[in-house]
Amino acid sequence: MYKAKTYDWDNFAKGLVTVLRDITDNQVPIYSRTRSEDHKGYPFIVYDLRPHPDIIYSVEKTHEVFDRIISIDCWAESDGEANAIADDLQTLLQDFQYREQLNSYGITLNKIEERDHRSEALASFLQVSNYGFDMVVQLVRNYTSKYPNITQYGGSNNDTND
Repeated sequence: MYKAKTYDWDNFAKGLVTVLRDITDNQVPIYSRTRSEDHKGYPFIVYDLRPHPDIIYSVEKTHEVFDRIISIDCWAESDGEANAIADDLQTLLQDFQYREQLNSYGITLNKIEERDHRSEALASFLQVSNYGFDMVVQLVRNYTSKYPNITQYGGSNNDTND
């Protein structure tokens, strides 16, 4: 298995899924967008990690705080059930308990952006409902460079990356 050098995306996914499962009492299967075709019935939740262009804070390239957008879609056989799942997630993700749980995986929830009820072509064809929202999260990318850093002015400096 590949070991990431800059950001552990597997740990990110594990943390997100763990929190979503805790909120739904493990009653609703959760899939990444790339695995959403694996669902075996309704209801289910799909998350999709989308790039966000902003680097929020960077002392140097080896330490960056950056944002990402996570799209959450809740699928169910009825509007009420899809809306209930989405509403529980939107509300409880902002609860201190779940914010702390996300933080333990290095995920800081900045805000939740509600989307309009989306009636995708697939949803109307299959006669299912879909409600969703976006989470803006802040993450930290760290890595150690093997190239020496200059940390002082003048004279020689044998320090490697601090």
